[in-house]
Amino acid sequence: MMRMGRTMVRGLLLATVAGLLSSGGATVVEADPMTPLALGTAGAGTVLGFGIDAAYGNPAHLGWRQESGFQLRLAGVGVGVGNNSLGFAEYRRYNGTDLDDNDKAAILSGIPADGFRLRSDVAASAMATRIGRWSLHADAFVVARGRFDRQLFELLFYGNADRSTWNFTNTDGEGMAGGQIALSHGRPLIRIWGRDLFAGFSA
Repeated sequence: MMRMGRTMVRGLLLATVAGLLSSGGATVVEADPMTPLALGTAGAGTVLGFGIDAAYGNPAHLGWRQESGFQLRLAGVGVGVGNNSLGFAEYRRYNGTDLDDNDKAAILSGIPADGFRLRSDVAASAMATRIGRWSLHADAFVVARGRFDRQLFELLFYGNADRSTWNFTNTDGEGMAGGQIALSHGRPLIRIWGRDLFAGFSA
């Protein structure tokens, strides 16, 4: 039972570390999490994205200066994982060790009463291209959320000898998948006090 508990915690901690190292949630309403720009700026591509990167978060940037030329991105994948209980400190403390009763109690105390929540977001880009101030991109995404009752972890850590009945009410999950093909355009709209105001759209 100790080995099973250690394996379970290691898997959850690895998922947490993956989330810490990723750029965050990868849904279609955010800046593209797959681009080097978004990864390097912690998802700030909405503000800093130009050229082909502008289409995902701020298509008005396609009109910045005189965008010309051609860009093509063939494929990309982004993954984000996170939870509400375990962080990098716990990963460093418990990874590769045999858990004693104090370790198990500490882990259980970090799980909220309403359960351990795990979230995962995956986005994939099949193709993105820009010609001048126009951009076309095709993407797919998967979003999953899961909640696991704290008693599940008690069962893994201690077995079924400590309780006569078990209640896993705070266990549920949901998921969603979809795709999009979007055409984006941006251009200068008006010049005010020597500054250009840009407008853009994605459809």
